Amino acid sequence: MAIVVEGLGSGGWGEAQPPILRRRIKSLQNTYMNTHSAIWVIQNRRLRGFTLIELLVVIAIIAILAALLLPALSAAKRKAKETQCMNNIKQYALANTMYNGDSKGVLMSAQDPLTGSGLWIGRMETNYNLKTASRCCPSAPEITPASAWNSPNTQVGGTGGYGGTADYPWNSLNAIGQLFQGGYAMNGWCLTADGGTIVANYFNKDISIRNPAATPCFSDAIMFRSYCQSADPFPPNVYQGEDLANSGIGRVCIARHGVGAAPKGNQPANSGIYNSARIFVGLADGHAESSKLNNLKNYYWNATWPN
Repeated sequence: MAIVVEGLGSGGWGEAQPPILRRRIKSLQNTYMNTHSAIWVIQNRRLRGFTLIELLVVIAIIAILAALLLPALSAAKRKAKETQCMNNIKQYALANTMYNGDSKGVLMSAQDPLTGSGLWIGRMETNYNLKTASRCCPSAPEITPASAWNSPNTQVGGTGGYGGTADYPWNSLNAIGQLFQGGYAMNGWCLTADGGTIVANYFNKDISIRNPAATPCFSDAIMFRSYCQSADPFPPNVYQGEDLANSGIGRVCIARHGVGAAPKGNQPANSGIYNSARIFVGLADGHAESSKLNNLKNYYWNATWPN
């Protein structure tokens, strides 16, 4: 389609149009044609829409991106829970260190003299302003309402008893009717001897702790207290642990963190899971760290633990 400039006709002043004017007219013609073509393409595309193949390609791309991103998001979520859990453990370890300092080195008694309770959590929260939310690990969150608590653990008091699992909190009613849920245990040997058996295993005073940086005072667990001994067998599965008569290492040997954490049901305690699953421990010097399950017996859990 030609563009005729008014007053010039098709040739203007005969055939003697200036070169600059001819270039301007040509430019206007090209602009018009390009604009008209673009409008036609847009209108035509609006009319025909997407083809089935184009739609399937888009869906496939979205599926591939989701497959790539979901594992990363899951790992980030797990890492956030682990960071919060370690912070909880460290707060209890630091509070216990302050308690020992306030008591001139005498470790906490098994029974709270004010309430008659054998649970350490109340004293930690009352005396050192620890938050109630710190009782439970994010990987084994508190059950609300409390009446809905019903642990799948069959090792501690049977199903619906009082023990927790790798992803479920324990439940305890103290001597004055206070109900507690939690995900951590205090090392019972870090208490003053309460007249129970194996009295020699109690540390009683902080100066008896030979290696504070390797002596756990708190850890992830299925119960509120543990009494680990060097001869304790590891539990038959690491989802619900095990509550033996000596309340030993089976209470803390659970797959709560790390790769393959919190497996449902009867998770065999094989060498692979021992090397990949972890718990967090708070040490007597006030720091906290992650420990593989197969490393648990390398700590000094009691006063007679082998060197």
